[in-house]
Amino acid sequence: MSDLNDKRNAAFILTLCGLIDGIACDLTFKKQEAIFIDTFLLNATDSFKFNETSIAVYYEVKNFILPFIDNEKILNPDALISEIDTLIQHILSLSSSFMENVHFQIEDDVFYLQGFCKGLVSDGKISIDEINVLIDFLNQKSYLSTNPVCRTLYDTLEQFAGIELSNDDVEKIKQLIIAFGGASEEVVDGLSLSESEFFFDKVENASIKDSKIVFTGKFSICSRGLCEAFAKSLNATPTKNPSYQTTLVIVGSLGSNDWRTASFGKKIEEAKELQQRGAKLKIITENQWLEFMPSDEREIFENLIHS
Repeated sequence: MSDLNDKRNAAFILTLCGLIDGIACDLTFKKQEAIFIDTFLLNATDSFKFNETSIAVYYEVKNFILPFIDNEKILNPDALISEIDTLIQHILSLSSSFMENVHFQIEDDVFYLQGFCKGLVSDGKISIDEINVLIDFLNQKSYLSTNPVCRTLYDTLEQFAGIELSNDDVEKIKQLIIAFGGASEEVVDGLSLSESEFFFDKVENASIKDSKIVFTGKFSICSRGLCEAFAKSLNATPTKNPSYQTTLVIVGSLGSNDWRTASFGKKIEEAKELQQRGAKLKIITENQWLEFMPSDEREIFENLIHS
């Protein structure tokens, strides 16, 4: 548990740095965005146990954002850049000793990228300039494309390379960024990957009969254990992790505050990696499963959950 909690604390710090940079990349820092950070901090305190480093970082950032919330503090671009740089340096200084003992390798930048995406859409909007900043970051960190979930971000943005973006294009990119970061103007840490069209496969039939199935995440319809019992009643085999023999990976619609440190996020990554290697499995959401479940299976399922 200690290792997992250390990872969550480190992920919090890295994501927070990305969030702050993402918000400030348009050289503005508004009250609404300060409240967004405040909500992110509050959600984090409810999600895991803060260690001493995270507590220090929490108060450092809290003290920074309060003047923007209470007094609607306004900074010119040069002053904002200076204060943001100072804040990030303070965070890195406070966390350096702890972070040296938590090894992520490539994951460091994935956490930062998730935070950066949260920050970009924290005001509910995305500009073409902000999209270009994101593309520049991804180009500089091209090794992130080896992560199968990040690969979706790369591949989707590549479709828009070198073309003049329409309003529909900008909206599609905004929804992609919201999905990856798990954030919108209404919800700081939302369903994230668990309901995004960008990260899941299209299906016309979601039968699980006689199949190998992976259920992961939290389900809204019933417990995951009951889903697995239903699968067994259809001679299906629920497994813990995806493999080449897996037919469907079904992700609960309740998702997680942070897909990157949640087991369901790891299983999506594993499943996508298998797809890249030629596996025929499909990754779908709970809602897709319920929508495309054959009628005979639906009847059995409804009888089971209401019994």
